[in-house]
Amino acid sequence: MAAPLLFDALRDTHHFVDALVPMEEGQAPWIEAIRYIRAYETQTSPHWSPRHVSRANAARFFAKKGIPIQVRGAEIGTQGAQGSRSIAQTVRVPFGRLGSLAMEFLQQTFERRYDPVRKHVNLHPELSMTSMKIEPSIPLGYLYRIALQHLHVVPARTGRNQLLDNALTASCHLGALVDAEPWSPFEPLGDHYPADVIRSLGRVVLYDQVFALPQIHQPVVEALLRDVVVPVADQLPGGPVWRPDHILALLMVLQDMAEHPCKGTVVQRSEVEARLAARLFDRHAAEMLVHTFSLDRPCRNYYSPGHGSDAEALEAALVQLDGSRLWIPPAAFLGAAFYQRAFRLLANGRSNFNTEVGRKFELHMAERLAQRGILCLRGVMKRGRQVTGDVDLAIETDRHIVLFEMKAKALRTESRANDTATFFIDIAETLVHGATQLSKCELRLLQEDSIALPNGVLELRGREVLKVVLTIADFGGLHDTTTMRRGLEALAGVEIALTNASSSSQTRRVGAGNRDLVGLRSVLSKLVAVAHNPYREHPYDNIFFHNLGFIEELLQHSATGEELVENLRSVSRISFSTRNPGFEFEQLRRIRAQATAEQQLSTMPTYPVSPTV
Repeated sequence: MAAPLLFDALRDTHHFVDALVPMEEGQAPWIEAIRYIRAYETQTSPHWSPRHVSRANAARFFAKKGIPIQVRGAEIGTQGAQGSRSIAQTVRVPFGRLGSLAMEFLQQTFERRYDPVRKHVNLHPELSMTSMKIEPSIPLGYLYRIALQHLHVVPARTGRNQLLDNALTASCHLGALVDAEPWSPFEPLGDHYPADVIRSLGRVVLYDQVFALPQIHQPVVEALLRDVVVPVADQLPGGPVWRPDHILALLMVLQDMAEHPCKGTVVQRSEVEARLAARLFDRHAAEMLVHTFSLDRPCRNYYSPGHGSDAEALEAALVQLDGSRLWIPPAAFLGAAFYQRAFRLLANGRSNFNTEVGRKFELHMAERLAQRGILCLRGVMKRGRQVTGDVDLAIETDRHIVLFEMKAKALRTESRANDTATFFIDIAETLVHGATQLSKCELRLLQEDSIALPNGVLELRGREVLKVVLTIADFGGLHDTTTMRRGLEALAGVEIALTNASSSSQTRRVGAGNRDLVGLRSVLSKLVAVAHNPYREHPYDNIFFHNLGFIEELLQHSATGEELVENLRSVSRISFSTRNPGFEFEQLRRIRAQATAEQQLSTMPTYPVSPTV
């Protein structure tokens, strides 16, 4: 069966002439043909996939508890909000009765999954390398939010082990309903129906909400707040008592008091205020800042994954347990939570805050690269006296030109709650708009061979152009290269008709997103027509979508611009099914290091061993 499929695949990939001569396995036509076969087999196989098995088991489990499950084609769900709430109660009730012990269980799990090299907790389920099945996956992100609700609750006196077993069993089945199995790049994405594509991408975000939590190294957060966010915050959200730069002092205090990367810390409010006052020399400002920054019972209205708009875990950097005690999250999650909370407070509802932060972000990244000895070009593009666009950042190496488009916007809580209109707006204003602007710049570079910028001239000189949309915030699984490129390819040039836009402003922004989709298809069609474009047959293959945390990880292993580009490209064509580029890069780096060590060992000279006397 594989022979005719391989023949058709090579013919359909426009490499049929090349296929008439012997090929090596690493050549592009061969790789495309293998992908063609895998996609065909995945989409036409009569056998159940691991996802089908997990969902069937989940449906049977909840049906036995009297909760009706609806099945429509490949989709499975419940009857309205009440059904979702009933499913959530099977997890929330037993896990909540554990009270503060619920968080202790999660912290033990975090310790087992902690990577001391990356200083991250690997929360995503992992696909077995020996089979297509995985063990039942615990939705740690969902359980973390439930545990936050019950930090102040006294644990049940008896039956704790049974309560934990019941909660974990139900949570694994709940996770199966939101695609607990790793998503395969060969599965259909609803490519012929734009609304289906949006829903498929939305399920990726829902998966992240259930299975993961944002993580970013604390030095990165400190630099972001100091150089980008605080300078923009010219109005005080809490009145004249504390200033925006006081937030940096609070971050230092919490960092010092967070004792463990995987365990939360209970502290006295008075101690936090005293340490902060010692840094600010202002007791009243310290008390007001702690009061404003801390959250009282976060996620209190959060039940099921569909209530993502009530999931304040993204901002739970300081939680009130009672009048005298506070809870600081594990150090691995403190940085991301602190940034989200600080950003919301300092933005203070201003509509232009993201734009202002975006401009500062461009300067910050230019300075950050300069610190690593990587020179870059940036500034406005002109044709005569007319400004025709701008380049946020450009890195040059001997073989590549890397263009960056910076975005400060994050996914809103409504997007994480499966609000289709809000999700489309957020994606359109970041990924789609960024890819469109970068493609316009690439087109001009290919047509004119050079672009004059204020601090230098960007010359093509036969080099490949790579395009990176870089966000401050973590977009989770949407950063996965395969997911992102397939989503763009399916959406470019189409018009999304959404009926749930709630305001005229939202309708206007949906329209702007549709224009960007049309613009993206238009400029990519022009790029395909350029004869010397190395990506003319695959115009999406040089688009990347990453967040600052991942780029900072790459910088830690990159001494030059060439190494940075090589590390960036290393994870562009692989899939470990984790939807976590940072984890995948570290895995690939370790594999390469081991292969290099084995190669060096094999080339070492050997000497004859003299016989033992």
